[in-house]
Amino acid sequence: MSRYSVALMIVLSACATVRAADVSVTWDGSTANWQDSSHWGLTPPLYPDNAADTTYAASIGAGTVTLDDIAPTIDDLDLTGGILTGTGSLTINHTFNWSGASVGVASVLAKGTVNLTLSSNPNLPSYTPSLIGTAFTLASGAAFNLSLSGTTQTFNFQNSASFTNNGTFNVLAHSLFSGYPYGLNAHRPDGDIINNGTMNIEAGVSVSSTVNFENAGTINLLGGQYIDSGTTMMPSSTFNLGENTSFYAIKRNYTTGNINNAGTMVINYNGPDTSAFGGAGLHLSNSGKMQLGGYVTIGDAPAGDPTVAVSSAVATPVSTFVNTGSVEVQGTVYLYAAQDAATNGSFLVDGGGNLEFGADYSFASSTDPTLTGSGTLIVDPGVTLTVPEDVGFTGTIEVNGTLVIAAPRDPTAHPVSPSFTVVGESVPEPGSLGLLGAGAAVLLGRRRGAGRRRG
Repeated sequence: MSRYSVALMIVLSACATVRAADVSVTWDGSTANWQDSSHWGLTPPLYPDNAADTTYAASIGAGTVTLDDIAPTIDDLDLTGGILTGTGSLTINHTFNWSGASVGVASVLAKGTVNLTLSSNPNLPSYTPSLIGTAFTLASGAAFNLSLSGTTQTFNFQNSASFTNNGTFNVLAHSLFSGYPYGLNAHRPDGDIINNGTMNIEAGVSVSSTVNFENAGTINLLGGQYIDSGTTMMPSSTFNLGENTSFYAIKRNYTTGNINNAGTMVINYNGPDTSAFGGAGLHLSNSGKMQLGGYVTIGDAPAGDPTVAVSSAVATPVSTFVNTGSVEVQGTVYLYAAQDAATNGSFLVDGGGNLEFGADYSFASSTDPTLTGSGTLIVDPGVTLTVPEDVGFTGTIEVNGTLVIAAPRDPTAHPVSPSFTVVGESVPEPGSLGLLGAGAAVLLGRRRGAGRRRG
C-alpha cells in the first residue's frame, strides 16, 4: 500500500465521523439569486446558510445561481451542473462533490474534502469545469481529489482565477490545468495554482499544465508524469520525483527549494532568459536522469558576474547540487553550484551542448563524476576545472580560469594523450598535452570574446 493510499484512508476515515447536515435542499434549476428562498423548496422560505441550530447540504444540477454580496456557509455541496456565479463568497465545511459545472463566485473556502470528478462528456464544453475569476482556497487539513478521466475535459482557469492549496491535493487521473478558452484567462503574477501544502500525482497519471504554478509546499510525483508549459516558481519548496516518473518543463522555472529527482527530469526552455535552479538554500539532488536543453542555470551567479544576469544573484554561490545519476547537457547549462562530495554520477555534454563552470569542479578522482561527450566546456575566470588525462570527453574546453589536467583515473592507462581540445590565450603548442606527466598540469587562459547567452 502506497503512502498516498494510507493518507487517503486517514482522510476518508476522519470524514466518516462528521455529523450529517440537518437540512438537505435542492436548487430548482432556475436563474436567480442564491438568497431567493423560493428556489430551494424550503418551508418556511429560507436559503441555505448555516445558523447556530441548523446546518445545510445543498445540491445544484442546473440553472445559474448567483451569490450577490453574501457569504453563506454550508456543510456540503453537490455541484453537478449549471453555473455558480456572483460577487459573493462561499464556505463549505465538509464535502464538496463537483462535476460538470463552473464556479465563478469571488471566493470559495473548502474546509473538508473536495471531489472534482469528470469523465469525457460530449455534451459539455471542453473548458468545463472552470474557475472563472474565483479565488479557491483549500484549507489546512482538507483534501482535494482531482479525477478528470476523459480525454477532452480540463480543469480551467479563467479571468485571473486561482487555486491555493493549504492541505492535500491528490491528482488521481489524467488531468490538464489550462487557461482555455484562449484569451479569457489573464494569468496572475503570483501563480494561478499556489501549492502551500502537499500535492500528490499518483502512479500512471499524466498531468499537463499551461497555467502559472507556484510551489511553496511539497510535490510528490509518485510514478506519473508532469508536463509544464506554464511558468513554475518554487520558493522554499520540495519536489520529489520518484522512480519511473517524468517531469517536462518547457517554460521558465524559478526554483529555490529542494528537488529530489529519482526519475527523469527534462528541461528545455529557449525563452529570453534561463530556467533557473538557484537561490539560498537550494538543494538539487539527482539520482535519476536530467536532460537539460535550452538555457539552464544551476546555482547562483556571483554578484558582479557580467556573463549571466540572474535576479537572485548573491555574493557567492550557495546552492548545492548532488548528482549520483546522469546529467545530459543538450543546450547551454551554467553550473554555479559548488561541487558536493557525494557527487559521483555522470555528465554527458552532447555535440552542440555547452557546460559552463562558475564554481570549481573536478572529474579526476574515482569518486568524482565521469565526463563524456563532444560539446564545449567553458571555465569561467577564477574557476578551476580538473580533468584526468583519460577523461572520455572529446570536445573543446575554453579556458578563462584554470584548467588542471590530472593523472589518469585508471593508472594502467598512463601515458595518455587527452582527447579534448583546449582553447585560450595560454595554451601549449599542439601535441604537448600528450607529454604531460602524472600529477597535474595547469593551463591558464582568458576569454577571447567567445559568444554566450546573457540573461
